[in-house]
Amino acid sequence: MVRSLYMLLLRELKLDKIEIFAGSGMSVFECTKLLLDHGAQADVVDVNSSTSLHLAAANGDVDIAGFLLEREANINAKDKVIYMPFSV
Repeated sequence: MVRSLYMLLLRELKLDKIEIFAGSGMSVFECTKLLLDHGAQADVVDVNSSTSLHLAAANGDVDIAGFLLEREANINAKDKVIYMPFSV
């Protein structure tokens, strides 16, 4: 989940190196906040049309899901299987 969320947000920022976070000691929440504060969009999708909110919900990460919603992530976004974030 961590790698997927970062990769989604990094791709949105047009970055290709996840290593910028490796060994930083930052939590997933802190990294997510940093990326969104610097222009990443909350609704970027992966190859399965899953958003960061789908990934956070699927992993039970309530803090990140709540934060993404505060940043106007689309709670009604549908992935390729037509699941919405809180139905995964």
